[in-house]
Amino acid sequence: MSNYTVDAPAFVFPIGTTVIIGVISSLLALFTAGSNLLVLITFAKNESLRVFNDYFILNLACADFIIGFICIPPYIPYLLTGVWSAGRAFCKLWLVLDYVTPAASTLCMCVISIDRYCLVVYPLVYKARQNRKVHLMMMLIPWIITFLVYCPAIVLWEIVSGVDDLPETVCRIPFYNNLPYLMLGAFVEFVIPLFIIATLNVIIFLNIRRRAKVGTMGSIKPQVATITLPSGSSMPTLAVNQNIRPTPSKPIQREVSRDRKAAKALFILVFCFVVCWMPFEVMSMLSSVWPSAINPVLFEVGFWILWCNSALNPILYPFLHPRMRKAFLKLIRSNCSCK
Repeated sequence: MSNYTVDAPAFVFPIGTTVIIGVISSLLALFTAGSNLLVLITFAKNESLRVFNDYFILNLACADFIIGFICIPPYIPYLLTGVWSAGRAFCKLWLVLDYVTPAASTLCMCVISIDRYCLVVYPLVYKARQNRKVHLMMMLIPWIITFLVYCPAIVLWEIVSGVDDLPETVCRIPFYNNLPYLMLGAFVEFVIPLFIIATLNVIIFLNIRRRAKVGTMGSIKPQVATITLPSGSSMPTLAVNQNIRPTPSKPIQREVSRDRKAAKALFILVFCFVVCWMPFEVMSMLSSVWPSAINPVLFEVGFWILWCNSALNPILYPFLHPRMRKAFLKLIRSNCSCK
């Protein structure tokens, strides 16, 4: 994230504004945690969702649940009072979770795009290599990378540098003024994932469009041209099939239609991710170079928009994922019938 993310909020709000901000931010935390918990329960109770690529959505939901349940709540009183009162040890723990988890969620989105790319572009290889080891590794990689980037720095920075200038009432990353490390974090959690996601989605789009053209050409009905030789010739009449592409159209069209729907769902998910993360990351990198360039209030708004992405994802799952939609409805109906 950035040097502003968990710096002591320098805002003094009127009592009415404080109440409004407190209520809205608390509702956001409650909805984020509750909706993602519902996704986790749906996965636990519905076996139809326990397929290879759906586990990556489960991984993303776990990250979003941690954001709503652990990351947002401690920040609310810190924002409203400007004082961190939970102690240094909990500050370190919270900082690790607050930096590792959102960054892991972006890499989870990257893994989902890679998985969709392999399924669409290399379907035979994809199906042949589906095994538990690959599956588990792809789920763990986002967490391992972000943990290695942020956890040692947050926990050990003061010890290694010998500088500890933060009072007990302030909770922020110890490398808040180290531009190279801040840029490293921005590249790991946003720039590189965005490049990978955008590139793979363009390739997926081009692949689906090319296959759709092949399916359309394959659906052309055979046309027979008859060539009649001059009378008296001993050679028979020739019939020439002019359809030079006898590709079966229906299987291709069904496959393309399925992949097109999945690609659209992925695009919407990724688009929301970019919209929610882009303002914060741009302001973060700009403020690292020019600290006074960004208004603190504007930066705070961008920070909360970033968190809104974790509340938005579980809303998108049922609309974009047919099996998830059916599982949600089944869970709701079963709960209603029990009452």
